[in-house]
Amino acid sequence: MMRKIVTVSLFLSIVSIAFGQLPSPNGQVWREYPVGPTNSENRESLEPSVRDVLVKTPTILDMIKREIDETTWTGDNFGLIATDGQKIFVYHTPAVQQKISETVERFTKAETQKIPFVMEMKILTVPDCSEHADIRKPIEKYLHPIIDSNDKPQAQTLRSHAYWIAEKDIPKLNDDWAGLFAAVQGDPRSSFLTCPKITVENGQSGHFMDISLRKFVTDIVEAEDHKKLIEKTAHQGLVFSGFSLLSADGKTVDTDLSNEFSKITGVQTVRIEGQNFEFQTPIIEKVSISEQGLRWPSDGMLMVIHETKRLSEGRREEGVPFFHKIPFVNRLFMNTAIGRETQTVYSIITVRLADPQEKTALAQIQRNEP
Repeated sequence: MMRKIVTVSLFLSIVSIAFGQLPSPNGQVWREYPVGPTNSENRESLEPSVRDVLVKTPTILDMIKREIDETTWTGDNFGLIATDGQKIFVYHTPAVQQKISETVERFTKAETQKIPFVMEMKILTVPDCSEHADIRKPIEKYLHPIIDSNDKPQAQTLRSHAYWIAEKDIPKLNDDWAGLFAAVQGDPRSSFLTCPKITVENGQSGHFMDISLRKFVTDIVEAEDHKKLIEKTAHQGLVFSGFSLLSADGKTVDTDLSNEFSKITGVQTVRIEGQNFEFQTPIIEKVSISEQGLRWPSDGMLMVIHETKRLSEGRREEGVPFFHKIPFVNRLFMNTAIGRETQTVYSIITVRLADPQEKTALAQIQRNEP
């Protein structure tokens, strides 16, 4: 592939050596796009195990790779692209240049850079035998599947489904689901959890974490006068992150989402003979969602529903009143039942533009920041 992301000096050197002059069989033209420093994130303060889960904020070059088909950079459609960190240099046909111009504008347009998005996540656990086991049923008339370039519903896994909801249907959906959530909270076999809202600006990523960290000894190295233990940190809990970017005309939004539930279920220990220490390997169960490039109308709402099956075991004791409390004798008046039940854990993620009240609150917070 002819596309190379290199420094400008090297880029021009390659072109001059290989061609002497730039070929233009399809009317290719040279353009420069001032972009300023490309967006980057400081994640060094995060544990590596957590850092890898979060959505990586795409740069302008990342978005160009998504928007422009790779085949347009070869053959008669020959094209080149490079950056020096302040500008993007492109040599391509006018049609491709127009697409790149629109992509650059999505990041650099001043009036859209401060537009906030609100991400929310709800976790619902429902027994399969419950009448509320299919949570889509009350709202299916409002759900429109997100379609990929092959006209197929866009989802990364069999149990993950992405939808968009029209603006006029959002209040109706919330009303219909309110009854479901109330019923679930009244069922002792079910559970319902709402995570804090995440508000992020256009073109930026945000995340929410509810985790605990544990350290494990995974290796030992010989130091000058002693042996040094090497520790690895593992996390368990919930990590959720997302990124949204408005289109150049403001009519659609592209969203990336990442979500992971993890739990340390055990530790494998290996003891080395003659050594006074143990190697430890954590056993981690993970359930992950990873969606990229979900495109939805900016005046609506994005919803991603992910479901996971879980088998739970319960113990229940019943006895004759009064007699079942008498020590030793109570065994004659007690019945103990152990049952297994399959539950479905739903992760419901929604993304939308902030409403006027939320925009005002966010602006107030920003004004008060030092």
